[in-house]
Amino acid sequence: QTDDRSDIYSMGRLLGYALTGCYPTDSEYERLLDDDTVVDAHTRAVIARACALEPSARQQTVGQFVDELSGKTPIPESEDRTDSRMARDAAADTRQTTGGSTAEDGFVKRLRSKMRSMPSTTRVACICAMLVCAALVIALLAGASMGVYRHFAASGAGNAAETARNDDASGTSQNKEGTSEPSQSRNDVAQSEKSRSAATGNPLAIGESGWHANGGYVHYAYELRNTSASTVVAFPQVTAVGKDGNGNILFSEDYVGMRILPEQTVWVTGQAGNGGENPASVTFRTADPSADNMTENKNEKAWRFTTSALHANQGDGTTNFSGEIGVGSRGDGSDGSQVRVSLVLRGKDGSIVYGDLTYVPLPSDGRRQSFTIMEPTADLPAYSTFEVHAQLE
Repeated sequence: QTDDRSDIYSMGRLLGYALTGCYPTDSEYERLLDDDTVVDAHTRAVIARACALEPSARQQTVGQFVDELSGKTPIPESEDRTDSRMARDAAADTRQTTGGSTAEDGFVKRLRSKMRSMPSTTRVACICAMLVCAALVIALLAGASMGVYRHFAASGAGNAAETARNDDASGTSQNKEGTSEPSQSRNDVAQSEKSRSAATGNPLAIGESGWHANGGYVHYAYELRNTSASTVVAFPQVTAVGKDGNGNILFSEDYVGMRILPEQTVWVTGQAGNGGENPASVTFRTADPSADNMTENKNEKAWRFTTSALHANQGDGTTNFSGEIGVGSRGDGSDGSQVRVSLVLRGKDGSIVYGDLTYVPLPSDGRRQSFTIMEPTADLPAYSTFEVHAQLE
């Protein structure tokens, strides 16, 4: 359900934009969202719930979101509120700008003007129809992708230009229930995975990895490597398995990317689990790709990105990791329109202890795109440094 809840967050922001005619980062957005003549109290409560900082507090499926929005099912009492504080907190993400002004054309401005002039009920009905259509498209695409629920980008090699150090004691979690498991040493992992790849004929290998569990959910980060010097792998698959202390499986989730080039390394970060018991162990293992998904191509170039101005600061109960990305070198193919930004936290010994992600628009040549990844401070493990990796989605 992790993907569904990420979609719910995006839908909440889209609905807020459609009703107010303002981006969530616009200064007028909060005022318009709180204006009963613009957004009714019920719809405002649905948006606040969808944009909650904690994924478990959001609607868990698209169907639940649409049902609450249409009034078919009631909003949980604890969430049935008229303020939009959670939606405002969620609006800390940045968007692409050009010369300090919003990069939008005349069509978007006219659309925003028309949306503002519509009655609130009409706009909600329109958005409901849009969301239902979007849900159907997502379902069809999922079916065409062999039942894959989540995708990570493998078409651009990310590189961290900076590693930021955490010198603020507030960056250390006070949560006593969470558990973490750092990665093995880089050399040990690389050697063992290379041996396994050679033995099985599978060019895919896991490099560094690490995770942190809290409340039955795992935030993880790992390297996925293509050890072949000439083979491109389409739809590379990795299975994450969480087990309790007795070896019983608590969850098993598959992650499938688009493609990974020869000798390319991509970073995969995110969240897994089902909100139940914290696992005692989490393993990441690559699946053997089919012959149809492996082709020979030594010459294709990957997109490369640079990161800069990395910084962590404290918000209202959150730790905000910010920075900028830019295109280091353009690769072959340009179908992607956004960049996956992966956050990796490391402990004092350099091991991985946490991971998460966000998405930003692909910056044009010569420009940089800012980003912010907000994490609940109480849920973070103790960490010493953080780094960011970017790849084309």
